[in-house]
Parts: sequence; structure tokens; C-alpha cells
Amino acid sequence: MNRTWLLLGLMGLLVLLPARNSYNGSDPFMGPVDAQSIIENGTIYLDEYLSRDAIERKNLFHVIQLPNGHYVNKYPDGVSLLQVPFVAFAYYVLGMDMTRIKDNKRFQKALSLLIYLLLFWIFYRISTNFLDRRAGAIVSFLFIWGSSIVGSNTLALWSHLFMTLFTSAILLQIVEYEQGKKFNPYLMGLLLFLVFFVRPTGALFIVAIFIYLLLRVRDVEVVWKVALTSFLLLLIFFGYNYLLYGSFLEPYYMSGSRFLDYGFRNLYCMITSPSRGLLPFNPFLIIIIPAVVFLWKKLPRELATSMVIWIVSLVLFVAFFWRIWWGGWAYGPRLLSELMPGFFVLTLMVLRHQKKLMGWFVALAIGGFFINSINGLQNSYTLIPWHRIIDSAPREVMPWFYCSWEANQILASPYTNEMLKIKVENLKRKMER
Repeated sequence: MNRTWLLLGLMGLLVLLPARNSYNGSDPFMGPVDAQSIIENGTIYLDEYLSRDAIERKNLFHVIQLPNGHYVNKYPDGVSLLQVPFVAFAYYVLGMDMTRIKDNKRFQKALSLLIYLLLFWIFYRISTNFLDRRAGAIVSFLFIWGSSIVGSNTLALWSHLFMTLFTSAILLQIVEYEQGKKFNPYLMGLLLFLVFFVRPTGALFIVAIFIYLLLRVRDVEVVWKVALTSFLLLLIFFGYNYLLYGSFLEPYYMSGSRFLDYGFRNLYCMITSPSRGLLPFNPFLIIIIPAVVFLWKKLPRELATSMVIWIVSLVLFVAFFWRIWWGGWAYGPRLLSELMPGFFVLTLMVLRHQKKLMGWFVALAIGGFFINSINGLQNSYTLIPWHRIIDSAPREVMPWFYCSWEANQILASPYTNEMLKIKVENLKRKMER
């Protein structure tokens, strides 16, 4: 194992372990509970836990009742099902109970740490197809810990984190294929299915990858094996959903999406705002995106095209079709954090052709490190205090308030939060007139 990778991996753990901020009490809380219910009760239905008040009521805000009377966690079952073997170990060997907040949070932190290390290893493997090992380890570290991968998914088992893991594993196979290595079509098909299994927006990534496969892979039989594997697993998934929910897709896959006539305003907020903007929280993209445009003819055509299709389609989908485009209580652009592996591949393409940009990337990524891994993990004023102020704004203006430079989440502090509170109070008085 590369010494630089090991040292940086240890540094990453030292950054994550003392983190004060975490969103593991939010949406991801019910994932380990679901997994334990399967182990303990033989079903993902939460009826047994609710009947004996095993879960504190403050953690039940994401539990819904189905038409058949059963209670379930509204978020994707894939995230819960993938945790079953890990929860089984925690439950039977360590004696942990996922319905207890303390055990649940400890479990999430431990497993998310393992996922971050695995992501670092996969990113490093991807990077060595473009850069030497030492440079690849440094770029991989700065990209993960200096981007929304860490900042928006801090030490919690979000569906975005699982999707980032699976998309990265697929991209590793693809970049190695670009270097002349063969990939296992059955593994590729499984990973493509898992992307959709954990998050419905994974469908956009799957389309982009099949565009790549159709354009690049000469062996039609290989493409068919990938497609057939994914499709058969999808049929099993449909059957599972039909048995539990009476429909081919679970409720989360069919909710929240609608056309928004203010999509361009959303787009502006998602890219530039200091509370949800892709560029402010991932400053190295300021040089990478223009470089991709200028170097386009030198980049691997099919791979670069598929990455751009994926990135653009997800950004437009969130802006124009997702009513909670700001992503709820988060740090930075969580809904776009799953795009980071695609940006990573594009970054490596750029740095291979323009080594002069390496210094600029490192400098901007170090800035991203302070924004995401220092401020995002340690500044408690960016978490509950900041969000409570935002949420207290009038409903008519609250979504747009995320765009306001007065609502700068990166600079959240006792002073700026107090100024933000005054701004909200002024808005309330103005709306009452």
C-alpha cells in the first residue's frame, strides 16, 4: 500500500473522529432501525417498535403509515437493507440497540468512517490511471476532504454517501477499461442496480453510463450482460416493493417531484449561493469547469461526455423538478454531493493534460478543506442554530432565503447568526403589513 495514501488516510480519520457536527439524528437515523427490525422482528415494518414506544417520538418524523396499515420509514429501503449485516454484528456481538439514540449514532459514525476510507481507496485507485501514485493520493485526499463529499454527509449514513460509493466503484472499472483492462459485466450490472437501489436519482447516472457503454464498448455481448444483470435485479426489486407496498416502487421514489416554474432561480442558488452553492463549497470547480470546456477535444470523448450528461441532467432535475431543491437541513449542496465522483474524473482528466493547474487545484482544494472538513465538521453554529433561524423565516420567502448572502452558512457564527435573526424578524414585520 502506498505510504502517502496511508498517512493521508490516517489524517482523514483524525479529521473525522473529533467532528462536532453530524446529521445522523436526521433522515439517516431510521436506516439502522429498519435493519434491526429485519433482524429482530423479521420485517422492515416498524409496527412492533411503535406498539411498545421503542423509538423516541422526536425520531418518528420520517415514519409514514401505508394504506395497508403498516408503518415504515419513508426513505429508500436499499440503504436500510445494505446495513443489515453490519447491524447484525453490532446487535449480536456488541450488544447495541439501534432504537437507542446513543447506539444508533455510534454505529452510523463507525460505518461512515469505513465508507470514507473505502472511498479514499477507490478514488486513489482511479487517480493512478491519470497521475503518479504520490500525486494521486494527494489529489484524492484533497478532493474528498475538500469537497461536499465530507461536508454535506458528515458522519451519517445518507443515501448520497452510499450512492457516491457505488458510482465511484463503477467509475473505477470504467477508467481501468480506458487503460485496456476488462471489467466484469455482472459486477458492473450489480453496482448499477445498487445505485438506483439506494437513491432514485441514480437512474440519471445509469442512463449516462449506458450511453458510455454503447459508445465505447465494442463487445455487444458485454453490454447485454451488464443490462440483463441490472434488469433482472430491478425486477426482483419491483417484486419486493409490490409485496410490501402494493406498488412496483416504494413511496419515496414517487414523491416530491414536480415541475417548478422558478427553476432558473433555483439553478442560480444551487450553483452560486453561500449556503447551497456548488461553487462556494467546492471552490476548485472554479478552475476545473472552464478547463474541461477549453480542453474538451483532448479529453476521452465518451467518458467525458457521459460525465457531463450525468452532471448536467442531475443539476437541472433538482433545479426544475425537486421542490426541496435546497436539500433541507444540510451543510452545503447535499443534493449535488453525489456528483462529486463525476467531477473527480473530469478533474483528473484536466490535471493530466494541464499539469500547470495542479498548484491552483491544490490551493483551492485546501480552501475547500477548511470550508468542509474544518468549518463543516467543527463549527456548530452552521448546524442547528443556523437552520432554526432560516426555518423561522416566512414560508413565502424561506426557500429563497437560502440564496441570500446574509444567510451565508459558511460564515455562520454567533455574530452573523444574530444579524441573520434580525433580518428574519424584519422580513416577518414586512410580511405582516
